[in-house]
Amino acid sequence: MKDNEKGKTEQLDPRDFLRRANPKSAPFCSDERQGDGITFDTDNPPELPGATYVVADGIKKILGVDEETAWEMILRANLPLGAHGGPEHHGHNEKIAERIGPGGCGYGMAVETDPDAVGAPEKIPVSQRYARIVTKNGRVYNVSGLHKITHVTIVHKNAFSIDSDEARVAGLGILGCDAWLGVYYSDLLNQANPKHTISGSDLANHIISAMQGVARILAPDKEIIQIK
Repeated sequence: MKDNEKGKTEQLDPRDFLRRANPKSAPFCSDERQGDGITFDTDNPPELPGATYVVADGIKKILGVDEETAWEMILRANLPLGAHGGPEHHGHNEKIAERIGPGGCGYGMAVETDPDAVGAPEKIPVSQRYARIVTKNGRVYNVSGLHKITHVTIVHKNAFSIDSDEARVAGLGILGCDAWLGVYYSDLLNQANPKHTISGSDLANHIISAMQGVARILAPDKEIIQIK
């Protein structure tokens, strides 16, 4: 990058790319690479670490239920489903292999190999979870390339999300997470599962904790920017 281009990039703020998000849209995974070679980001969907995977882990950890029950609750509530593949991570670290597959999700690989790193309650194969999303016709996609993270954000402002595709075009690599989605999803979960009520703040806090874990793995030198 030329010095003048670098200077312009350094003057940009992630908040410059805060846009309205559609909570009914299937979530993207927190991944600054998601726009590489794809053009379906027309509704600026929200972002979560592991997309729907983190919701399942939050339900399990907060309510003490098993994997199958958590996914039954998600499906009963008709939550939008999202997952991605891509160049696969070696374990849960930042090294990338050439093979394309479900292990392209860093959060998913962390849950598979070291769940404590992202606050998940147990090891679950990422391929198993990816297959669930595919089987239920959720939104699945592939990313490409190596991580080039310049910023990490957690958005608390309701129904807003960083448009990481737009930011990427401008030269920023924003690893974003929308914590407010925990409250939105908990309302839907509680309506559909009255015997298993879950606190919206608890689910949001779980999402935040998971994102902090992902940031420690993928961008340990970056301070997390809280956007309220």
